[in-house]
Amino acid sequence: MKKIIHVLNTNSFSGAENVAITIIQKINEKTDYISCYASYDGPINVFLNEKKIKHIVFEKLSVKNIKKIIRDEKPDILHCHDFTASVISSLAKGKSNVKIISHLHANPVWIRSINLKTLIYKICLKKISVVLAVSNSIFDEFKFTIENKKMISNPIDIKSIIKESESCHYDDQQEYDILFLGRLESPKDPLRFINIIAELQKKNKNISVAMVGDGKLKSECELLIKKLNLSDNIHLKGFKSNRLAFIKHSKILCVTSVWEGFGLMVIEALALSKPIVASPVGGLLEIINDKCGCFCSTNKEYVDELFNLLSDNDYYNQKVEASKKRGYELDNIKTYIQNLIEIYEKI
Repeated sequence: MKKIIHVLNTNSFSGAENVAITIIQKINEKTDYISCYASYDGPINVFLNEKKIKHIVFEKLSVKNIKKIIRDEKPDILHCHDFTASVISSLAKGKSNVKIISHLHANPVWIRSINLKTLIYKICLKKISVVLAVSNSIFDEFKFTIENKKMISNPIDIKSIIKESESCHYDDQQEYDILFLGRLESPKDPLRFINIIAELQKKNKNISVAMVGDGKLKSECELLIKKLNLSDNIHLKGFKSNRLAFIKHSKILCVTSVWEGFGLMVIEALALSKPIVASPVGGLLEIINDKCGCFCSTNKEYVDELFNLLSDNDYYNQKVEASKKRGYELDNIKTYIQNLIEIYEKI
């Protein structure tokens, strides 16, 4: 029996958090391991309580606090879900026997050059047992070689996504043409999304759009929507725990991210047979094809594709069928968990 603590540098729910929760659930079901979750206090509590997952709360992700967790909880493995958590945990490891897994869910721009962050991470690799990445693009963009590494994608359980969507409460009482799903922060580029909708609205006056998510750019988004006279078209919904219900009640998922490690919301949209219009970045290149979606580099390309999907029913229905098929092609939950168990056993 091993004890595994998943360390996250957040207090909310998004892609990496969903992956950690899925891993904990499946590992606890299939093995005698004890898995729990360590992070800041916050909205993530709702999801952890629903899944009955033990939550170790810290006020700050610091070497001192991780050392305390190592001392009090005596874990065999710290499964760290981003660069910061990996660095802090490796520094806190000291002379203890705890093993560190660095699990990278995204490829931020800064990994593409030699800088202070990449140099610190390189030094910490000496204490990290294995580096997992959700996409080969993450390893490809590093300017140095990572020896002990493994591409592990993300756990994809299409049947579970569909089942969860069927039980999601939805009281919005509105169907949407286009959905933006993610943090209102620069990596997701919500301001670009709003500008794209402004151009599309010139061709489709009554277009209905939901933006589900919260973040530092919320005020800027509100101001831009007002400035462009889109208040009747774009509805800022804030953070929603029932994101699957919004996918289910929208026609298209639009992704304007500057970078993405994997893009869980894209998988969820495919599971629910929704076409994707997205930027060609990171792990999205390994998920989306031209049958289930479309990659766009310019705003005009976004506008043209979105307009075509909304105005041509035959074209839209073809994409819907292809999206459903692509979702099942990507389902990997059984092999994913087995591969992870093997990694836990080896380190």
